Amino acid sequence: MKDGIHENTPLVFNGVGGLINIVHWKTQAIDDLHPSCLNNSKKLVGKEGKIDIHKQLLLAILSQRITCVDQVLCVGFRHGVSIYTMLELIKKAAEGTYHPNGFDEEEDLHTLLFLHLGSAQVTDIAHHIFGMPAALTIWRCSIIPQCSI
Repeated sequence: MKDGIHENTPLVFNGVGGLINIVHWKTQAIDDLHPSCLNNSKKLVGKEGKIDIHKQLLLAILSQRITCVDQVLCVGFRHGVSIYTMLELIKKAAEGTYHPNGFDEEEDLHTLLFLHLGSAQVTDIAHHIFGMPAALTIWRCSIIPQCSI
């Protein structure tokens, strides 16, 4: 009577107050052992990492050290790469090891001349030797209408 009912005693022998205490104790034990807290913390860590990578990309864009950030981002969006890959491309561009090919109109016209005077193979040879756009690039992205000869 002094110590109360032992915790291993069947519930039939407990009073109403004792049952309420047991329910509170078991609820607290279940909440402590429940993995939702662990799952929530894992979700927060994952989201924190994604926010962190977005902040890194934003800082890389805002820094004026890299001159061709817009070209790198256009290439990344066109190819559908992840934000991690875009950040790596921006870092490589800052180091000078990555140069996105942004061809101007004069190079496009030179390639178009090679294409009409020679063939697609001659254009691809000029692409490898002189770094001009490839024939496929001109066919796909040309703003000059193709004339049939």
